[in-house]
Amino acid sequence: MNGMEFRFRRWSGIAIALFVLQFIALPATASETAAFTEAMRRYFPKGTINTVLSSGENDSSVKRAYICVEQPEITGVRYERILLDLKDLRHHFVNDAVRIDGIASAAISGTLTKAEFERAIAVGFPSLKNIKITFSKKSIDILGVYEKSYLVRVRALMGFHGRYEIDSRTGTASLVFSDVTNDNAMVSAGEIVTVLEKACPKLDFNSLPGRPAVRHVVVDENRIWFSTVAR
Repeated sequence: MNGMEFRFRRWSGIAIALFVLQFIALPATASETAAFTEAMRRYFPKGTINTVLSSGENDSSVKRAYICVEQPEITGVRYERILLDLKDLRHHFVNDAVRIDGIASAAISGTLTKAEFERAIAVGFPSLKNIKITFSKKSIDILGVYEKSYLVRVRALMGFHGRYEIDSRTGTASLVFSDVTNDNAMVSAGEIVTVLEKACPKLDFNSLPGRPAVRHVVVDENRIWFSTVAR
């Protein structure tokens, strides 16, 4: 089984699990599900939200929520999809609206497409033109032409090789370049790397309920996969 087949089956498994959970969990009412879905719109104003609620074994109160979102936009980055798993919820209702008081733990998994990665760089670093991006295994390579007008017009063909590195303290992952090529000595490679790293999408979900951490990142030819738990 190759990596793509494994990841396709992973997402198929998630979809099946969400479907089955609707029947094996103590059923939440339609109004509870709608209230939780509406509460999630605060975090996902864009995207299609699907919510599955799981109740406790000895009572009917909601203890766990699975939130699957297609095409969400988070801190300016458009993800292909994410699955948010919120455990041991504490919440209350105000009229028909749910208020989440606490979450014991939260986990996330999802994907970011290569096309969105390219869009983010084009927006965040317009001085880098004719960009060619290659995803391979865990690394990312970017080739482009840097153009900028100072007292004179400066042009440099530059290449960048890097990978996503995880900050265990913050639970985020950022692209860090370890190798840079530059054919123009008048251009500071270090300064360009700093700007490019900021333009690349950062995997940061601390704004979501439960502040789910990113602990694993895998890159294939067309997308970036990330998760809290290794799969």
